[in-house]
Amino acid sequence: MFVECCRLHAHSEKSVRQYPGEGSVWILDGAKIHLDAGIVYYLRSIGIIPIYIPAYCPFFNPIEYLFGLMKKSLKRQYVENSKENLAQTVAKVVYEFQNFDLRNIFNHCGFGPDGCFDPRHGLENDKVRISKDQLEDVNDLLDFSERNDSENETNIESTERV
Repeated sequence: MFVECCRLHAHSEKSVRQYPGEGSVWILDGAKIHLDAGIVYYLRSIGIIPIYIPAYCPFFNPIEYLFGLMKKSLKRQYVENSKENLAQTVAKVVYEFQNFDLRNIFNHCGFGPDGCFDPRHGLENDKVRISKDQLEDVNDLLDFSERNDSENETNIESTERV
């Protein structure tokens, strides 16, 4: 099943190009299914470079940071036991984040603009740095003005654009 999902995603017209194109470097964790030699061989054969991060290291995995932001947005937009459709709210949150700029999150996790992974870089500090404009976008997505959720503070620190 995972191999078929990889094939479908790799051959989708919008998301993946051969290296060094967009989507040509895939970050995989140490899950057993990701380490299958057939998957590695297949990805490389179609021009995709798999990069493996250490097992049990979510701080090196950019998707974990994105999932955290999406989860926070979902918590702010959906009230449990309400009559709102959860699936529609989840779809709305996913749609809101589809154009989110992840460069600073990737950089924080140790990935350079060239796609190289340096784990020392990801451990330099404990905060993801994003621009003021992007912080405002996140605040809008999270809709801070409607609900005050002080128990779930973010690890995002605003900085000036570099």
